[in-house]
Amino acid sequence: MTILRITEWNENQGWASTGSWNLKAFMDRISMCTNLHGTNLKRISRGIKNREILQLDNVESDKAGPLIHTLESLGAKIKIE
Repeated sequence: MTILRITEWNENQGWASTGSWNLKAFMDRISMCTNLHGTNLKRISRGIKNREILQLDNVESDKAGPLIHTLESLGAKIKIE
């Protein structure tokens, strides 16, 4: 398991607007690569969507592609550690 870290938000680098992805999309993508579920999944998803949480622990990096794509489309720079 690894850590997915958002090192920077740069809207000029993104190709989608902040309204392009709803909360359910974030929840689906985060649940695909972590063991989060229920209320905790929703809280973390909302925090990442609102750019309040910049780190996601215990990520299965081989399953994180859809989440990384979503974040990069909004201008996030991602680092996997």
